[in-house]
Amino acid sequence: MQWVGSLVATFVLALLLIPMVAAVASVFVLGAVNWLFSRAPSIARTGFYCPYSKRWVTTGFLTEAGAGQPADVLSCSRFEDEHAVTCGKKCVTLATSGWSASCMEPRYALLSGDVAYRPVAGAAR
Repeated sequence: MQWVGSLVATFVLALLLIPMVAAVASVFVLGAVNWLFSRAPSIARTGFYCPYSKRWVTTGFLTEAGAGQPADVLSCSRFEDEHAVTCGKKCVTLATSGWSASCMEPRYALLSGDVAYRPVAGAAR
């Protein structure tokens, strides 16, 4: 009859330990998923009139995810070797960056009898 007490104690211990182990494991799993799928910086190429070199250039800007301004100039057509940017990179302060909606997401959501549009990138018109 003593085995019944042991069985009940094991069952109660399992009921207490399994949720705690699952909670700790989920923190580690969610942390790993966040690390794997974190937003990476993006590279955007644009052409503009450079006020410093006084000519039209095509430049590749590096922008961190969510930033409103580029972080660095990766390439510029002003130089013979486009990737060897040797100027002061002052054009970074003149440039702004924004977001663009993914083509995988619809611009609207169908509601019961109506349509709700989500905001689109760019200035309001």
